[in-house]
Amino acid sequence: MGKLKQTLHSVLFSSLFLGAGSLLYGAPPQKGQPSQPAPPASDAGASTVEASRYVGADVENFVQELLPTLGMANRTTDPFGRLQDPEAKPIVQAPSITNPQSEPQVPFSEIISLIQINTVMAGDRRFLVGSRTFSQGDQFPLNFRGKQVRIQIIEVSSRQIQFKNLETGEVAAHKLNLLPAGMRAGQNGITAPGMVPSGRDVPLEIEPADQAPSGSPTR
Repeated sequence: MGKLKQTLHSVLFSSLFLGAGSLLYGAPPQKGQPSQPAPPASDAGASTVEASRYVGADVENFVQELLPTLGMANRTTDPFGRLQDPEAKPIVQAPSITNPQSEPQVPFSEIISLIQINTVMAGDRRFLVGSRTFSQGDQFPLNFRGKQVRIQIIEVSSRQIQFKNLETGEVAAHKLNLLPAGMRAGQNGITAPGMVPSGRDVPLEIEPADQAPSGSPTR
């Protein structure tokens, strides 16, 4: 309230000075000129505070009676946004904490499938990635999207290579397909014309003597 009182005192003394000047230098109305109209009657709900020109020496009581009628008495800040109370401490707002959306976790098997394997030496339990050689049982870190995963080679064969995540214990296999582009492995085997497949499970083809093979010449 100290800041408010100082402002109100300054405004009051300025109005007293201007009011006194108008009373001293104001000329009375001359004869033949119409007199000034009387001021309108005050409303019933108007303020009962005495006019500032009648204050005299009792300025302190006048200020105390005038304060409740001012609109700024019910405001916490002045027109410039500053706090009315000089002793008030500014409100410090706590910084808002936002939880960033976590990226979806990529399965370990999908990470392993991204390894570019050039050559597999199944007899030596080794394989090549670029110019680096890895053997069965090796442990090494793998970087994926800025995160490091430590893995171990469990098995090296001609069909697949198994890796183990040492942090979670998860095991995933990298299926091998080392054929050139445009080629794929046979599914049911390949038999050249004129050759008979051998093996214990291969059936023996037998035809009756009275039946000639289709397409063969008759005697």
